[in-house]
Amino acid sequence: MACSGGADSVALLRLLHAINQSDYWHWTLLVAHIDHGMRGRASSQDAEFVRQLSATLGLECLVAKLDLARAASEAKAREGRFKALATMV
Repeated sequence: MACSGGADSVALLRLLHAINQSDYWHWTLLVAHIDHGMRGRASSQDAEFVRQLSATLGLECLVAKLDLARAASEAKAREGRFKALATMV
């Protein structure tokens, strides 16, 4: 699953991981994070947070770093994110 490191995606990741611990579900969870680099050091910190959370949960984490300028638009970031996620699977 894609995880930005924000509250929503972290909550979803934790929920999916908890559900997957049951005797019924047996998903292979893979965490993917895209570091847009648009927020400077904060972007790198998000990536590290997602790596550490994934390790704590015992999940594989893939991180892709995009080379977007700080002034890049949200549309450009979304396009880059979708392309990067497609290559991770």
